[in-house]
Amino acid sequence: MQAEHAKRSAGVSARYLRIAAWRRLTQSPLSMRLVGLVVGLAALAAGWLAFDALAATDLAPAELAARDHLVRGRAFWINTLVAFIFAYVSFEVLMRARDRRFVGTLPISGSSRYTTLLVRALVRHTPLLLPSALYALALALRGAPRLATYVAALGALLFLVGIPLCCAVHLWAGHSLLGDATPLKRMMASGLVADEAALLVWAPAGGLLAVLVLGLFAEFTLRDALIYNRADGALIVVGVAAVVTLLCVRSGRRLANESMHLIQPRFDELDVPPPFTDDGVRRRVPGEWLARYAPAPATPYVLRDLRQLRRRYRLDRWLLGVFAIVALRLNLAGDSAASLSHNLTALALFVGLFLLSAFRLYGRELDSFWLSATIVDDRRPAALGRVLADATLPLFAPVVAAVAVAIAGDLATALWTLVGGLLVVATMLVCGHSLAAWAFPGRVGAAAIIWRAGVLALSGVVLWQIT
Repeated sequence: MQAEHAKRSAGVSARYLRIAAWRRLTQSPLSMRLVGLVVGLAALAAGWLAFDALAATDLAPAELAARDHLVRGRAFWINTLVAFIFAYVSFEVLMRARDRRFVGTLPISGSSRYTTLLVRALVRHTPLLLPSALYALALALRGAPRLATYVAALGALLFLVGIPLCCAVHLWAGHSLLGDATPLKRMMASGLVADEAALLVWAPAGGLLAVLVLGLFAEFTLRDALIYNRADGALIVVGVAAVVTLLCVRSGRRLANESMHLIQPRFDELDVPPPFTDDGVRRRVPGEWLARYAPAPATPYVLRDLRQLRRRYRLDRWLLGVFAIVALRLNLAGDSAASLSHNLTALALFVGLFLLSAFRLYGRELDSFWLSATIVDDRRPAALGRVLADATLPLFAPVVAAVAVAIAGDLATALWTLVGGLLVVATMLVCGHSLAAWAFPGRVGAAAIIWRAGVLALSGVVLWQIT
């Protein structure tokens, strides 16, 4: 009987997955699908131009050792960025799936539900394979097949192993919600979240760390196997990857079958922010100084949206530190227009992909169509308040970029980076919020995808022109 129930549960889950995928593809208006297709093709073409230019730069040295070093370094940073994205987004897929309440009413076992969400995470992150694939193709066409095989194999390996690994880490952290608050959890929570949810806060970072450790092992092994022609290394890394993936999938299915029906309601209960000033957020949050310069009708909206962003997305300010490290690592100082263009392109990429919160403020978590339709508010002050609340972190990004260039010793380029960066950030804020407002309420998610693809496309074209 248990086997029959498991078989029926798997069938129901697979049928639901097919129906949901078909409706997702056909539900959007034709105009939205055409716009998404055009922007996607433009992003793909621009990505190819950018990675082809990077491949030309990395293969420019005459020494083979220098080429290998540059390509390996480029592949490492590409895969680090990819791992950073899927380590955090897979948490949303697994724990905050939009259909979780509806699926909870269906006769689906926890293991089948976990498998469905794992497949959904793999499918949703499939575009993350493109950076490594485009870079590998560019290397191959420029006469470096060994390096191309290395880049493609490393990217595919970390993708296929990393997502099941991150999903298993997220589920294990979710299972900790069922236990009591321990002193360790209390220390990790630090008053930001409920003590029971401490491990959940650090689960994406833990998944990212595990993927990076695996990536270092794979990098050294694949380097010996594919670049230095030591075939036994390839068998080792494939075997280890297969074992890790199998263990993650099996342990995740077993844990989900035992407690998925308990984890999800407990997570939904703790995922609702408590009342303001009782949630660990200070009464005055960073960025409120902008409200002083806002028109009087827009001031309440600035404070409201700013506090909501800080309550819901508490780790965003740490992204500025990540950007500072990247800016120092790139070392884009130089008395030339190309250096300034590189600075502004990196700034636009970071702000457009990570710091802009327009699609959050218009999204389901921080906005409601029914409240917007029933509660009377002033549209222009409300829109201005959202832009100003969103501007607090992006406005610091040009300052960080300018300081990084100044540390490298180029004060003139640093000044122009600051001025140009402020103009770029202001333009992106206006364009992003205009697109999000146009897509509200039903197409905000699709608009966010189009926005990110457009940012990547424009950045790729700029990099191609200046490289």
